[in-house]
Amino acid sequence: MRTSLIALLLSLFYSQVVTANTVDSIALKGGYGHFLVDEKKTNGGVDGVNTSDDDGSLVNISMIFTTPYSNYFKPYADLMWFSLNDREMVIPGVGIRHDIELDSKSVVPFYAVGVGYNFLDWSQFPIDRSQRESDKGESIVFTAQTGVDFYITDNLAIDLTLRYDAYNIDTTIVKSNRVSTIQDRGSVSALVGIVYKFGPNTTVVKDFDVDNDGVFTAVDLCPATLQGVPVNEAGCPQYRFDINLDYEFAGFQIDDLVNQPDFDVIGFLQKNQHYVLRITGYTDSQGNAKFNQRLSEQRAAQAKDYLLARGIDASRIEILGRGEREQLLANDSNEHRLQNRRINLDFYRIEGSVK
Repeated sequence: MRTSLIALLLSLFYSQVVTANTVDSIALKGGYGHFLVDEKKTNGGVDGVNTSDDDGSLVNISMIFTTPYSNYFKPYADLMWFSLNDREMVIPGVGIRHDIELDSKSVVPFYAVGVGYNFLDWSQFPIDRSQRESDKGESIVFTAQTGVDFYITDNLAIDLTLRYDAYNIDTTIVKSNRVSTIQDRGSVSALVGIVYKFGPNTTVVKDFDVDNDGVFTAVDLCPATLQGVPVNEAGCPQYRFDINLDYEFAGFQIDDLVNQPDFDVIGFLQKNQHYVLRITGYTDSQGNAKFNQRLSEQRAAQAKDYLLARGIDASRIEILGRGEREQLLANDSNEHRLQNRRINLDFYRIEGSVK
């Protein structure tokens, strides 16, 4: 029974790690635990049985992974060690965790559930050795956790966690026809520790993602996709996608075409010769409609000229001005008007091209 349960736990752990794409973070915590322990007596119980400790210290180490199969849950694997004066418990476990997104990226609440296995070992048995039945115990464990990570840098956080472990371990002591059973039923723990969050390119060596597009390299048909390019299930650029470039009122910085932090427009067109581009200019609703129409056409033409000067063939570029039509937001604030003043770059693949 013990061997099969351990094998099951190892199988769960292996499946969590193998299916996880990226190591998200590792945490080391310590704290205090209160144990739910009772004594059941049959026929008056055995005389001289010492009261079991119900408070102790603990240490926990855990690893959290991201996975391509869910953006909501992250798998984790951890190891918990409880130390009491009269016994020790070791609980390896696996589970899933959900991080709650807030406006502040430095505060990350979370909750998690998992399953594990408890190995209990008595260091000071409650009664003389000759009267014990066994000084060890085992049980499946069900775990629930909640807490908050407070990030003090992009990669380092202080972790506060409340944890509940439910298990069922009976230690039986028999003398004559009297029986005392010490019942360990679970623990409630408070932990504090340090979390180190790995960067986005930290990967599990077995099956990693070299271009960080969310598709395993082993099945990625386009393993060198540029940053920020939306991809399909094969890891190649989508057949059609678009991005918006904002510009200030009555002024357009053409360098916006290359200074996008998440997308290299010229680099993409140079690398992907089978894509063409439609450039559409827009304005907000301030000013004369005819003026806005000419202004939007002028913005699109400027963008085209900029690309032509850098070697992009004219046959791959189409331009269009839409003036103050097709507003993204109501023109009721400077922020909304800024987003309405934009150039839209619509990339689409030529019919019949490969990749």
